[in-house]
Amino acid sequence: KLGNDRVTYIKPGVFLNDFKKYSTATVRDRYRMKENIPVISSAAMCRPGRKADSIRFLIDCLAQLKSGGVDFYWIHAGGRGEYPELKKMAEEKLGDSAIMPGTMPEEEVHALLTASDIFAFPGINEPIGMVYLEAQFYRTPVIAFQSGGIKEVVKQNKTGILVPPMDQCAFVTALTTLINNPAKRMEMGEQAYRSVSEDHDINKNYTKIMEIMFSNQ
Repeated sequence: KLGNDRVTYIKPGVFLNDFKKYSTATVRDRYRMKENIPVISSAAMCRPGRKADSIRFLIDCLAQLKSGGVDFYWIHAGGRGEYPELKKMAEEKLGDSAIMPGTMPEEEVHALLTASDIFAFPGINEPIGMVYLEAQFYRTPVIAFQSGGIKEVVKQNKTGILVPPMDQCAFVTALTTLINNPAKRMEMGEQAYRSVSEDHDINKNYTKIMEIMFSNQ
């Protein structure tokens, strides 16, 4: 029988050595974005089902912001699947505020996360969502649903804001809160970086597993 001293929970992790440093100016210059307008990013393939549905939900929430006179840029990294339909929807509802380059290399996604003020992706039925860890490593606070595996990687009101699933009002409120409060974004971003570095370093977590496996043999 396996004793309780040999059982532990290992948090989801990423390889921190895979992350490089990028300049925030790289993305802003590429897309000719004004410096004083916040950047909201998201990243996911546009596969039919929960991924495409999450993007549609996000576009509708951003449309509410735009209709309320809020300035922002939204850049979504990811293509294929329902990409043409989603891009058309974004153009119709968000106009020049939406930028959808399609599929992007990992380095460009990480550069985007560096330049982002907020990472917003609902994550319908998301089992884990490693992209949330990637965003947080680059000091970008997260807005997502409080469901599935997202709760394992985002700390409520510390590294991001999690809202009830499919609650557009709550999602828009969360976006508005962070858009209007740069100091809060910065504070959450710093906590997000520390959280990933301290709790979600996969090499550190593997070491913990090994220590437990080979202890008291």
